[in-house]
Amino acid sequence: MTDIYHDYLDKPTSSKLPKSSLNMSLKGENISEPGKLLHQIEFEQSVAPVAKYHTGGFSAAKFRLDRFLHNGL
Repeated sequence: MTDIYHDYLDKPTSSKLPKSSLNMSLKGENISEPGKLLHQIEFEQSVAPVAKYHTGGFSAAKFRLDRFLHNGL
């Protein structure tokens, strides 16, 4: 199965970044207490779930890619 992927995927090329991020100073978040951090995040509550129409995740993506590679459009 993995041999088929090689027909469709190209090796990524690297490019030089215009500005280095190594000297950036970012505040970041304290992740030592994930529960406390989670309560600080404001989630949009008005958006309804779409799981009954679209499944997601790695397994669903792999299934769709495999189906496309074998069946085409």
